[in-house]
Amino acid sequence: MAITCVRCNSDRIAHVDAKCDLCLISILDKERDGYVPDDMGIGGGSVVTLVYCMECGQMMGKFPLPVSEMEKDKVKAEEPLDKGLIENLLKGI
Repeated sequence: MAITCVRCNSDRIAHVDAKCDLCLISILDKERDGYVPDDMGIGGGSVVTLVYCMECGQMMGKFPLPVSEMEKDKVKAEEPLDKGLIENLLKGI
């Protein structure tokens, strides 16, 4: 059964399932790397799962999500996120 976008009704829906060993997350003023958080709607552990519309960019899922553990965590990661590393990951380097 094909799904359509809740915003634009397009059937150009992409399903992404990926396995990764490095996940960089930034939300509010908190940064963390490691496994994929299982309470942020993007998968969990070493698996990233996304469903989105390729027409308008709408993310699909069950939203809103409850407050994540990372948001509840008042302690920032010891080292800031390396912006150069993120850019290289996005470029595929």
